[in-house]
Amino acid sequence: MISDIESRFARKGNMMKTTIKNIRKSLSVLCFVMLIPMAAAAIPPDECSNEAIPPSTPSSAFTELEDGSVVRHEPTGLEWQRCEFGTFWRWIESQERMGCVPPWGSSNSHRFSWPEAVHLGADPVGGWRLPNVNELRSIVEHCRSDPAINQSVFPDVSSIRTYWSGSPYVDDPEQAWRVGMGQGRGRDAYKFASSIRVRLVRDAGSGEPSNAGDKQWSHEHHTNSARTIFAANGMVYSGSSDNTVVAADAQDGSLDWAHGHHGRSVVSVFVRDNVIYSGALEAKVVAADAGNGALLWYHEHHAAASLFERDGVLYSGSGDWSVYAMNTSDGSILWSHEHHEHGVTSVFEFDGVVYSGGGFWDRAIVAADASDGSLLWQHGHHSGTVNSVFVSDGVVYSSSDDNTVVAADADDGSLLWRHAHHGRSVRSVMVREDIVYSGAGDGTLIAADAENGNFLWIHDNHEDSMRAVYQKDGVVYSASVDGMVIASEAPSLEEFGDN
Repeated sequence: MISDIESRFARKGNMMKTTIKNIRKSLSVLCFVMLIPMAAAAIPPDECSNEAIPPSTPSSAFTELEDGSVVRHEPTGLEWQRCEFGTFWRWIESQERMGCVPPWGSSNSHRFSWPEAVHLGADPVGGWRLPNVNELRSIVEHCRSDPAINQSVFPDVSSIRTYWSGSPYVDDPEQAWRVGMGQGRGRDAYKFASSIRVRLVRDAGSGEPSNAGDKQWSHEHHTNSARTIFAANGMVYSGSSDNTVVAADAQDGSLDWAHGHHGRSVVSVFVRDNVIYSGALEAKVVAADAGNGALLWYHEHHAAASLFERDGVLYSGSGDWSVYAMNTSDGSILWSHEHHEHGVTSVFEFDGVVYSGGGFWDRAIVAADASDGSLLWQHGHHSGTVNSVFVSDGVVYSSSDDNTVVAADADDGSLLWRHAHHGRSVRSVMVREDIVYSGAGDGTLIAADAENGNFLWIHDNHEDSMRAVYQKDGVVYSASVDGMVIASEAPSLEEFGDN
């Protein structure tokens, strides 16, 4: 029996080996949503449903730490995340209070098997871990039920919530202990089939400070949705539904210049050799001086939803179902292909191959010869529009409206892995230093291990749906539909150890 269980764990080994690095900082609400007091405020007392029973977890027994997203239980010395995994400590406007809510626009469906839960609580940096069953019972409130927890300390917990403990069930190695918040009772549950929630704990003082996910700056130079972003030359370039291309200083986000050479929403920008290429929702591709935005040339062959330049050739994906190769000196067409069956949403050239993603009626990744556009292969691993394609070290990474990020072999398109860490459409993906960054419609930016797709890190610095992500020189730049561009500290893979 034991060997069978061990083999099951081995098969599950690549499911979600997760590291939660200082999650309270990564997931904390932004100052533009609410200014959180630096000094800890007293936690209001919670009500008991049976006044004959003194409270077992009175609010006075807990101390708020840092931004209030963590509390220390003074009798035990344990530090708890106030929000269960997958929900974030932020201001709830309709109720005028702080609380635990899922990412913007997503459903709260973060439930896990026991092996996944154990990996979620294996953070060597932040010190977070899965509580044992006795630790989990220590936050049960015995003077109330439905839920049997202090809702002032741990808000937004329903009576049907059940949390995994890290304690295996002695009488059956296929079971582990869980604690339900309806009556606060511990019960056994099947490790692999059960889908249960997670609340993490750490020993006092075990957390280490981290800057990953901290917002460095933000700008609102756009008056409408920021739809595309690129970093180069010490600048951050972005395009928007306000028809402009903006260049901002990468150090502080201050405006350097803006151009309005387009007449419709700018949906793609790419910079190479001090030239910025941009495409919009009009039949126009523009080349401008990246130093000042001055127009160099433009063509009106097609509307470019995506652009990529290499070795004097500008590749573009178009709404007319075609991929074009153009001369960067004047925009003249070298070749085009129509291997897609819908509009082309993304394009990327790597090692003599042009990779492109298709729209809703196509959903395919196509690989074509960069010299003439001839078809090499295509895959259909996505079930929704392919929004973004990025190639690194022989792997094609793509994101889709089906809420997933896919990694495929660049030589033949065979599937390597898939992750679905986001709660809504994944709009942008890029890879840097073995980390896959992806931004989604739920407002979250997620970092995953490029080798296996395992979750590493998350921030929800954006108040609205994210449209584009780009990492350069240790900073992650992201753009959202509210016109906001944010620069955040990027994590390093080494910080996560053997994930």
